[in-house]
Formats: sequence, C-alpha cells, structure tokens
Amino acid sequence: MNSQVTNVAVLGSTGSIGTSALKVIAASGGRLRAVALTAGSNAPLLAEQARLVRPRWIVLAGLEQGADYEFRSLPPETEVLIGPEGVARVAAEAEVDARLASEGVSVEG
Repeated sequence: MNSQVTNVAVLGSTGSIGTSALKVIAASGGRLRAVALTAGSNAPLLAEQARLVRPRWIVLAGLEQGADYEFRSLPPETEVLIGPEGVARVAAEAEVDARLASEGVSVEG
C-alpha cells in the first residue's frame, strides 16, 4: 500500500466544488493534503479555510479584493499571494501533485 501524501492545489476553494473538495481531502485519512487554496474574491472564507487547512499558499485572484482585505490570524507557514499571477504560480509549483480547478478558474498569469 502506498502511504505517500498527495499534495493538492484547490483552485476555486471557496466555491461549491472547492468546498466539497476540501471535505474529501479532510476525509482522506491523510492521503491528501491541500497545499494551495485560491479564490476569486471571497477573502473572508479563504482566510477561514486557511486557518482550518493550514496550506502552504493561499491566493486571492481579485486584485481589488486583495488590496482591501487584511489577512489576519493565518498559520505562520501560509504565504498569501494576490492576483492572477499567484494562481499561475501555485498551479506550477513542483510541490503540487494534483490540481483541482472549478469551472471558470484560470491558471494563466
């Protein structure tokens, strides 16, 4: 049996598909780990997810929302990226083994 952990980037984590994906990851018994979460504009939910999941990266793709929101109380290991370039960056990270993208999520920077 393979005990390796699969690192997952959930692109669009605040939408219905993304929140369902996080439930599957949580129920995986440690076989899956969310290392990156991205959202278009829902900064409060993204921050809440980051506090629960403790990913390596979170990305708020909306530049205006990112400039206006103060991310507080995040895990110290979580890096905050703002803008569509951040989505492209985490999708391309070597640490990411699998990418789950909701419809409408672009990984072009």
